[in-house]
Amino acid sequence: LALGLSALHGWARPSPLGLAMLLASLLVGEIVEFVSGLVGARRFGASDAAMWCALVGGIVGALIGVPVWGIGSLLGGIIGSFAGAFLCELVRARKLGASLWAASGAALGRTIGMLAKLASGLAAWGLLIYLAWPG
Repeated sequence: LALGLSALHGWARPSPLGLAMLLASLLVGEIVEFVSGLVGARRFGASDAAMWCALVGGIVGALIGVPVWGIGSLLGGIIGSFAGAFLCELVRARKLGASLWAASGAALGRTIGMLAKLASGLAAWGLLIYLAWPG
């Protein structure tokens, strides 16, 4: 959308610098979402393997949730992160309580990351409107 608006306005609004700012805002949201899931799992005692299983589980869960209209991919990502960390910790022969705790951290971190990504997306929309507005 931003590229289309810029091309429509002869690359004047939003400018290439404005497009770079939009891209940076969106990249920050992606990075924060990625890191927060890993940090959440780690803070709740997950192993390195469980952190990565939570990441993969979140991606798989989001993809599986896509057909569910609306929030399917969001819930799928959270549930997938939980399931990935939980199963990985169970396979590593941890106790049920410790596995649930680590998985809860992965799900919480993923949720916080999704909220940060939402804020980043809203900021990008606001920036796009400001940059593309004539005048």
